[in-house]
Amino acid sequence: MRDYSMWLARAEQFVRAAAELPGEWSVHISVKPPLDVAACDRLEESLPLGLPAALRDFYSTASADARISYGWNPTKRELPVVSKIFPHQNSFWGGPKLCAAADLRELHEDIAGFAEIFEEQGGHATAAIDVVRSAIPFIAIGNGDYIALHVTQGSPNFGVFYISHDTDPRECSPLISISGSIEQFLDDWERVGYIGPEAWLLQTFMTDPPSEKLDVDGSMARRWRMLLRGYGLPITD
Repeated sequence: MRDYSMWLARAEQFVRAAAELPGEWSVHISVKPPLDVAACDRLEESLPLGLPAALRDFYSTASADARISYGWNPTKRELPVVSKIFPHQNSFWGGPKLCAAADLRELHEDIAGFAEIFEEQGGHATAAIDVVRSAIPFIAIGNGDYIALHVTQGSPNFGVFYISHDTDPRECSPLISISGSIEQFLDDWERVGYIGPEAWLLQTFMTDPPSEKLDVDGSMARRWRMLLRGYGLPITD
């Protein structure tokens, strides 16, 4: 079992430090206690695809419902510096807001509905149907998108996908494969300041297709960490 309590504590420390950012900022922190073993067992039994070990570890060691977020509007003085990493982006937000354990059943039904939509759309969406039918959401973006685990039988590690609700399937897939496992995703996300995780923000730190994985050791990620560290935010390489 992996203990995610320290991961969540570091995230809270990072978000609280957002008060040091120049410009306008906002912070929201709400962390409920973790689930006990019996509650995790009941949750696992209630879900169509069960509860993957990594999600169970998070809910049982960190929180059953963690909503930690920040927002930042840089000053005009800072924007030219920030725009070298995020062109045309005037505001930023992020923080771990994982799906509450109590909401997983409903959100799973919501994400399952994507399969029907993809069937109607055709094109690149057709190849995404089987993935979303075996996907468990763990981050709801809020605009209709999700980050989810693709549950594959016989594998201890489940790939992490971004599922877009408004991609034109004639041009590209509605799925973006961003990490090989939830453990890797959470570790990498921490190293880019928990930004987003909207696709257009994460894209700055992703490799080119077809792999499209987060590259937190790349030049853009290193520059972003250096910038945040310069503002006093606790972020490590």
